[in-house]
Amino acid sequence: MVKATDEQPAISFDISQLPWLSGSQQRLLDQIAQQRLPHAMLFTGTEGTGKSQLTHWLAHRLLCASPTSLGACGQCRSCLLVRAGSHPDFLNLQTEGASIGVDIVRKAIATLSETAHQQGARVVLIEHAEIMTEAAANALLKTLEEPGQNAFLLLSAANAGQLVATITSRCQEHLVAVPNEQVALDWLAEQGSAATLAHLRLNGGAPLLARSFVESGLHHQLDAFLVRLFAVLQGDSISNELLADAVDDFPHSYHWLSSLLLDLQKVTLGLTPEHLMFSQHWTELNALAQQLHHQCPDWSPWLANWRQTLGAQGLNQNLQWQAMLLSLQQLLQQPNRPLIAPNRSL
Repeated sequence: MVKATDEQPAISFDISQLPWLSGSQQRLLDQIAQQRLPHAMLFTGTEGTGKSQLTHWLAHRLLCASPTSLGACGQCRSCLLVRAGSHPDFLNLQTEGASIGVDIVRKAIATLSETAHQQGARVVLIEHAEIMTEAAANALLKTLEEPGQNAFLLLSAANAGQLVATITSRCQEHLVAVPNEQVALDWLAEQGSAATLAHLRLNGGAPLLARSFVESGLHHQLDAFLVRLFAVLQGDSISNELLADAVDDFPHSYHWLSSLLLDLQKVTLGLTPEHLMFSQHWTELNALAQQLHHQCPDWSPWLANWRQTLGAQGLNQNLQWQAMLLSLQQLLQQPNRPLIAPNRSL
């Protein structure tokens, strides 16, 4: 279900706590000061980079009656209404399902066409805009072209290519890029997070995702998975613990395995530890590369086939993981042996 609501998540008016957003913040403030901020904007970028925080910060700044040089004041009546989740001129479409339908988009259009209750801006925020149905996207087109005086439509999506061209062509895109790795690691350390470079890279360089990864305890599950997996790749029998963890942690476990095999491919090509996801396992990876005589196969099609099988319903996933790991083990023992495709009859 997708609902339109005035109730807002607890996001601060201040985004200085996410220092890599300072460039985006300043560009938006400059556009506002020059009265050049578009009425329709599309914010794109990887999840976990602060895209949601930035769009809410901008919405709050546009609604504020007494803005400061850094954004909303947080103290005027408009800001207090936003903080209370009851601002009549702010509509946030929250996603609880697979799509955003035309009816809810029509409510957003009505909000932008009404006279502002607080004599200021009217703002509609649509996150995950890529899941709008075709009818919803079509309904939004006229509003994107003529949103009305002091009315702003803020869309967000992971990638502009996920939306229909008629939507993206009517919005100004603002990319929220992943920060430099050292900037992200410094921030994680300041937050008291135990996230490492491997955790950051596993999460696409997104610091907020890396922090959540550690807070959820997945880093401990990752460590245990890798220890047991390396044992198998080095010739040990496949333990029941590894199979149980692989099934329980799917799809994370599949992502971890894929990342490890990509690292192995890099090592066989002569890349050094700083280019790896799991540089802490350089010794093990280098030993496996030597077993392969530095002739690593292309894992991509094999992994893609197994991904479908491991996500399929009605199959014994313990047996599927066992078959896949046996295939890997046999390849390392006999480097010229072809990779075995998944057998869905298991």
